[in-house]
Amino acid sequence: MKNRKSALRKAVMAAMLAGAITTTGGVKASEYNGILDENSNLKKALDNLFIKLTADSSTVGSYVVNGTGQDVKSILKNADVADLKVLMSKFGKKGGDLEAYQKLLKEGMDFSELLVGELGDRITSEELLKKEKSKIESDLASAREKSSELLSELDEAYKVNEEEGAKNTDLANKLLTAQAEIEQLTQDKAKADADLEAANANITTLQEELAGAKANVDKLSEEKAAADQALAEANARVSNLEQEVAAANNRVADLEAQLAEKTAELDMVKADKAELEAKVKELQSLLEQKDHNNADLQAEIKRLKQELADKFKDLSQPRAKTPQASNSVAKQKASRPTAKPAGQLPSTGEDAANPFFTAAAVAIMTGAGLVTVMPKRQKD
Repeated sequence: MKNRKSALRKAVMAAMLAGAITTTGGVKASEYNGILDENSNLKKALDNLFIKLTADSSTVGSYVVNGTGQDVKSILKNADVADLKVLMSKFGKKGGDLEAYQKLLKEGMDFSELLVGELGDRITSEELLKKEKSKIESDLASAREKSSELLSELDEAYKVNEEEGAKNTDLANKLLTAQAEIEQLTQDKAKADADLEAANANITTLQEELAGAKANVDKLSEEKAAADQALAEANARVSNLEQEVAAANNRVADLEAQLAEKTAELDMVKADKAELEAKVKELQSLLEQKDHNNADLQAEIKRLKQELADKFKDLSQPRAKTPQASNSVAKQKASRPTAKPAGQLPSTGEDAANPFFTAAAVAIMTGAGLVTVMPKRQKD
């Protein structure tokens, strides 16, 4: 915003130079591209200055050394007005030698201000020239009036007395002197007229440049309005983004609460896992005990089978029986089904003579049930 105000002040300052000096010939500023001709004295002088500064300065591209401002002012003072007009055609715009030279002096010097100042000095000189022309015209009128008076006196002197030749000679010399002065004043007036005509042409051209500068000011005002609108839109977008950030922060807080809840649940699961691992160790201990009991049971079964085999061997030996008794026993066996002794095993029919068999079997079956039920409970 500060740079834009500075540009507006420069544009208004340049516009106030309407009537300032510029080139003759009526060439409009819009016909220039802001680039000095390669053969122009102004371009050669500026280029030579910056070449010299390049050799003397340790910082290339930003020349701010003692005397640089005076050197630039001196070059602009001796420059042709046509070259100054070329530079002024790009005032407040992009491109052209005005911007290029400004970049070279950007750290401590304003090339545009130096250019505007030189044009202001030339305007002052032109005003002095107009005043001098007016004075010359006044002196010329006085000289002509004086010459007319001298001619009248000379005619009267010739008529009155020829003896006054010495006086007439003096008057003639005065007349010659007056005529010489008149001739000089006439030449000065002609020069002043030519300078005034050139100044009038310059005024016309600068008035056209003033119109262009005013148009540039209007354009800068429009650009400022567009920039203000863009700033308002950017502020609105920032407000929306701030609301989105607040909503995102709320979501983060919710997620953190959920994370804390899940962490607590995970701790509970870890505790359950530790408990289940303890139960698994307990079941493994039971299984090891069951395997030990099975080994004892197998040994007991083997012993019982041996006892049963011995008993069957004793029973297979023949005993003395009466025929009637044998027949009656056979009839009883045929009349009712054979029942297994209460002490026999269900699969083999062997006697369970040792009561440990029943207790061991029950222990094994109970252990097997625990093995079956506990994993299911663990899964639940």
